[in-house]
Amino acid sequence: DSSGSYLARNGQQVRFAGARDLARYIAESDDGQTAFVERLFQHAIQQPVQAYGPRALADLRRAFVANEFNIRRQLVETAVLAALRGQR
Repeated sequence: DSSGSYLARNGQQVRFAGARDLARYIAESDDGQTAFVERLFQHAIQQPVQAYGPRALADLRRAFVANEFNIRRQLVETAVLAALRGQR
């Protein structure tokens, strides 16, 4: 049985019938998208995104959503942000 549940930050209990439901929930959640963007930045730039300003992570997540979750475009956004803002 691969079913399970998760208590989200907003207090909502989310139930999953299996791995596919869990993956869909993570991909569609703000927390999942933010975590992905943060890890991608860390991997590509080898620095924490927080070193590039307090708005950097939110700006990158908005770009990820606006670019319809295109990972190649997100890598470009990441590189541009790192180059223009530099480490603060």
